[in-house]
Amino acid sequence: MRRSTMAIGWADAPLKRFVDDARLQLAVLMHTSGQVLAQVGFRRSLDVQTACALSSAINASAEQLGLLVDGAPFRALHYAGSERQLHLGQVRVREETLVLLSV
Repeated sequence: MRRSTMAIGWADAPLKRFVDDARLQLAVLMHTSGQVLAQVGFRRSLDVQTACALSSAINASAEQLGLLVDGAPFRALHYAGSERQLHLGQVRVREETLVLLSV
């Protein structure tokens, strides 16, 4: 497993701006392992940890499922609910792949 060289806190302002511009309720940027880099809108740290653990697992599963089904990893998931939408996608930053969950 490759260690990240990104400093904690660098993504706070850009993520907040993204949440405001896109009119989101919440968002979290994390490593593919589920380690949080920045979050906006969560009220409890337990909620952030749970969202990251689930998002990390979904991202890894989607990559493998995409390889099986289509020969290429699935890189994003979108769910349009009746009241909220969820987007989970990969973001390349420098030479790392990160995961962004937004609602």
